[in-house]
Amino acid sequence: MRKGPEKQFGTVAWSSDAEITWNRTFGKNMKTAVLLIGYGGPTSKAEVLPFFQHVLEGVKIPQSRFDEVLRHYDRFDGVSPYNANTYMQKEGLERWFEAKGLPIPVYVGFLYASPNFQNIFEDLKRDGIEKVAGFVLSSFHCYVSFDKYIKKLKIARAAADASSILIEFSENFSKDPLFLEAQKERVKQVLNQTGSPEIEKTFFLFSAHSVPVPMSNKYGYARQFTEASTLIAKDLGLLHWGCGYQSRSGNPGDAWLSPDVRQTIRRLDRAQIKNVMVIPIGFLCDHMEILYDLDVDARRCAEDLGLKYFRSPTVGDHPKFIELIGNQVLKEQ
Repeated sequence: MRKGPEKQFGTVAWSSDAEITWNRTFGKNMKTAVLLIGYGGPTSKAEVLPFFQHVLEGVKIPQSRFDEVLRHYDRFDGVSPYNANTYMQKEGLERWFEAKGLPIPVYVGFLYASPNFQNIFEDLKRDGIEKVAGFVLSSFHCYVSFDKYIKKLKIARAAADASSILIEFSENFSKDPLFLEAQKERVKQVLNQTGSPEIEKTFFLFSAHSVPVPMSNKYGYARQFTEASTLIAKDLGLLHWGCGYQSRSGNPGDAWLSPDVRQTIRRLDRAQIKNVMVIPIGFLCDHMEILYDLDVDARRCAEDLGLKYFRSPTVGDHPKFIELIGNQVLKEQ
């Protein structure tokens, strides 16, 4: 079979039997589907250790950090809400397509959970799907949040003997008005609640997952995070706000993005600031790094300093975020 042309996608060069395209003529005269591409998480205590062994394959982290994260999951009986929340996004997208009279099936595939990428390509092949629009569930792009998924999908597609399936991928949406509006409305949910914090006495702390500094520099990860946060802060008229990173792992001797969320909270001027609201813009649904790193660790840090703690929901299945996904899928038909 003739090899398709090699295309450069981020830092990953694809060479396959099928050309990899980028949001072009999706679904014309072909049986098409959407694939939501996510990280995944364990759904029981029995899955936690195998999950982390898979995640950390080839990665060196201190044993103390490994044990600490296992304890985080143990606190929640080993269950991450990530998978269930991703399926809620899937259901929201299916309803969005249905309302438009579009019979486009939606699949979900996880990098570190079931169904994995090979499972999904086997399903796509079985169902006669010829072309897939892949939407990577990542707010900001870098190797670990985007290109790694593409690389693993390539391997899985070959392993499933499904190289004839065409696949295209979502564009960076970190400054898309629909994404920003969805996150702003999540913040307003908290501000509109009884007992909500006074804006003039509140520090609004945008958070994203930390990554190694060289990786961020190569991909512009920190810039994407800062730009999106700035747009939201400006539109909401926030007086006191900043950006912080969370959930770092890896070799403690390596340079990762900082400051940490807790470091930022500790540095606040408590004569002026009485409340902290964390806005996890770097995460698209709740999972363990929200439930523990923010709702336990960051909350405890704030309350130990006498500050009231609030947290904005993630965009999750907000209708405007679902619309964003749908728009990217249908772009340039």
